[in-house]
Amino acid sequence: MTPDPAQKSHPMPYLRSGGYFLAFLILGASRGILGPALPELAYNTGVPLTAISYLFSINAIGNIASDLFGARLYDLIPGHRLLLGTLLLAGCVLFATPFISSLAVLIALILLSGICQGLIETG
Repeated sequence: MTPDPAQKSHPMPYLRSGGYFLAFLILGASRGILGPALPELAYNTGVPLTAISYLFSINAIGNIASDLFGARLYDLIPGHRLLLGTLLLAGCVLFATPFISSLAVLIALILLSGICQGLIETG
């Protein structure tokens, strides 16, 4: 059976698959960057390394909260749009993190990063 030349494959499934691949690349980058960057983040904020190690807990709290309530968001908002918005927000958080000099702002960004990670996992 020969394929009909009038039927062309749509690029949307390939774009969607690429988007999901990108989502998990960003998820892996946001999970793996915190540990190696910890000494530099401590230097930027001017706090000792022991004080900034709480960022791991803050990240986990954001992730757990997002896992608990993120499915409700996917019920309310179309999944692809929510995932795209979460990816953009996660990228902005990853970009802004090294430039923060306040510990309180850094904690808020890491919490937001954990929320984004949970939303990407849920989606």
